[in-house]
Amino acid sequence: MATSPPDSVRQERLQTLKEIAHVDEEVGVTLLEACNWNVEEAVDLHFAGGVEAGLPPQSQAPTSTPSASNVSGSDFLALSRPVEVLERATAEGNSPTPGPDPTTEDPPPVGWFGSFTRRLTDISQSLLGVASEDFQDWFESRYGQPVPPFAKESFGDASKSAMESGKLLLLWFHQEDTPASEALCRKILQNEMMVEIMSRSFLMWGGDVCRYEAGTLARLLDITVFPTLIIGQPMRPSLEEFTTARVALEWPLGNFVKPLVSLSPPSPGEEIPVDEALAAIASIAEDHQSSLQAREAQVIARNMQFEEDRRLREQQDREFEEALLADQLRAIAETEEAAKSSSPAASKADAASPAAPSPQAEATPNEQAGGSTSSSTPGTCSPDNEVGQTAQVDEEAEAERVKKGLEIMAKPEPTQSDGAVAKLMLRLPSGERLQRAFLATETLEEVYDWAHCCRSRADPWTFELWTNFPAKGLTDRSATLQSLGLVPNAALVLKALDS
Repeated sequence: MATSPPDSVRQERLQTLKEIAHVDEEVGVTLLEACNWNVEEAVDLHFAGGVEAGLPPQSQAPTSTPSASNVSGSDFLALSRPVEVLERATAEGNSPTPGPDPTTEDPPPVGWFGSFTRRLTDISQSLLGVASEDFQDWFESRYGQPVPPFAKESFGDASKSAMESGKLLLLWFHQEDTPASEALCRKILQNEMMVEIMSRSFLMWGGDVCRYEAGTLARLLDITVFPTLIIGQPMRPSLEEFTTARVALEWPLGNFVKPLVSLSPPSPGEEIPVDEALAAIASIAEDHQSSLQAREAQVIARNMQFEEDRRLREQQDREFEEALLADQLRAIAETEEAAKSSSPAASKADAASPAAPSPQAEATPNEQAGGSTSSSTPGTCSPDNEVGQTAQVDEEAEAERVKKGLEIMAKPEPTQSDGAVAKLMLRLPSGERLQRAFLATETLEEVYDWAHCCRSRADPWTFELWTNFPAKGLTDRSATLQSLGLVPNAALVLKALDS
């Protein structure tokens, strides 16, 4: 059996309890006796609401068990413990009335410091009001689960968060713990349907009007009866909304919220009409979701229209380029046909004119003899040797040309992602066509290399590139294709030069 501590220890513990809990000596003795002179449990019991509301742990219950017939005084404190009541009833053969199951209640906080801190918090909230950042914890400690999605930030930040997430604001202006406030929390804010709707369409912000920000907002909104719910639409301060902003709440500077619905008690002390509040919140949430879906559909339709317009412009540009290229090719073909039709007349004119004597025919016998003499002179080449050297030089040049052509064709053609591109079509005298894309910053020299090296035959060996519209020769090989007007596409003609 546990023994009572000495008088000196009891006086010391009583004095400690009086300093912590600020109770008089009689209440302190009663608390300590109920807790077997354990100071920490006595403090917990006091802050839990007094002797009648506190249940000290069974392990430290008094061991003395007075009979049920003479229970009085301090023994009533022991009888308030369910375990001891059950033991006494069992010993006397009675069946006590079942009390609340202690396992369903939250265990008391461990230690007197936690209880003391909680008590100070309650006192500060009752005097200064509940901070908006603490509303969710305060709500859960008062009413339990479920808890609406409170914004743990200032009104301005909550408005920005709601706008970014595409939600409405549900503002709760609270003044004090009243039956109306409890009815609001339990019948509306903890309604299962409302919790689901609020989590989907609303961001809730709680404000105690004892606080500066919430009190200022209540005055700006002309709220005089509490508790009050305000449904607001966050707005961007754009030029199109200036007329609407005149009826909107601006707090802080530059942050606009347009009040949609106000739900207040009919008169002070009464409750907010539950059915009316539930219907209004559900209706506005449904309208808001419909507007979001309509806005999303508009964005999708606008993006699809932009994409269709872009494809149409690209198709029109491509058709225009193809038509322009076809016109250029047609003009080139007409020019060549005109040149072919005029060539027979030129041939007839040449045949009618007397033939000019060849240099070899005019050579004197002495010159012919001298030529024969020189061919036999040492150190000179005969005509057969000259032809062999020329053929060898032509073979080397042709091999070099083909090799360079392979190198050019091995390089990938540039695309629009690389920058401005010139698409060139080259028509050869044989009727063959070559086509390749070049960067607008490349020079004409590279086009000449392509035209010379990428042909199947180097005929003619010397040539010049011409444009048809306007008809002009391209001779400045250091110029860029951009400066020559060959971007975005052009048709070129390869013309032989007289040797």
